[in-house]
Amino acid sequence: MNLFAIEYVRRSRGSTNPFLMRCSDDNYYVVKLQNNPQGKRVLANDLFGALLAKRLGLPVAEPAVIDVSEALIKLTDEMVFISTDKTVSCQAGPSFGSRYVSEDPLGAIFGAESVDTFLPRSRMRQVTNLSDFIGMLVFDKWTSNRDTRQVVYRQNRAEASWTAIMIDQGLCFGGAGWDFPDILGLGAAFADVAYESITGIDVFEPWLDRVEDEIDETVLEKLASEVPTEWYDGDADALRELVATLNRRRGIVRKLLRTTWEDYPRLFPNWIGQRSRPIAVAANA
Repeated sequence: MNLFAIEYVRRSRGSTNPFLMRCSDDNYYVVKLQNNPQGKRVLANDLFGALLAKRLGLPVAEPAVIDVSEALIKLTDEMVFISTDKTVSCQAGPSFGSRYVSEDPLGAIFGAESVDTFLPRSRMRQVTNLSDFIGMLVFDKWTSNRDTRQVVYRQNRAEASWTAIMIDQGLCFGGAGWDFPDILGLGAAFADVAYESITGIDVFEPWLDRVEDEIDETVLEKLASEVPTEWYDGDADALRELVATLNRRRGIVRKLLRTTWEDYPRLFPNWIGQRSRPIAVAANA
């Protein structure tokens, strides 16, 4: 059953111009509306992508379908999209919600939803689930994420540590085009310590095994069926092709990871192995 938005809290950061809202389960969600500047399909990508990442055992912010009513929009002056030449009212209906990682909507977190975009390097050593960045890279290569890996960090105060939560799958599947371009430099995290423990392709195995052996077309179809038809204009053929492409790509993720290592070796400072081609060196280096 869908949740419904009951209170506008504030604008959130991001190119889709989302809003932080309190919803009917009394939790807070970052909500993206159907007529956001990036289009409806990013909502489909966000939900389908989050469900896939959860199926791989990765720590994504809990996704939900949030019904936003016309009445709430009309009562909230801030619920508009503002561009240089016009102001457009938000569209009511099923919207994508990503549960806010802090119980306090004004609480401090690091990442895309906070003033501080990056967790300082000194604190990255205190992140308890750094290995999940490795699994998320498997996911991002499989799904052809055209964005850098978006993440927020929730502080575990009692333990003086942090937990990384992966967010924003809106540009997976190549974005709104669902065309899966493999741009090797994208999909990786900015945090340079995230991949230090990678010494070879075997480090990716727990997640590669799940992609290759546990997720088949039946699983993909079931997860895709949870996406509201409004978010892809009821184009069932396009959704079926999306599922079929994801199913075919399960067999090329290893190659994509190896090629990324060969083209961007600085991402993986401790990967040991023989590259199939020399590292390119700039002419003026």
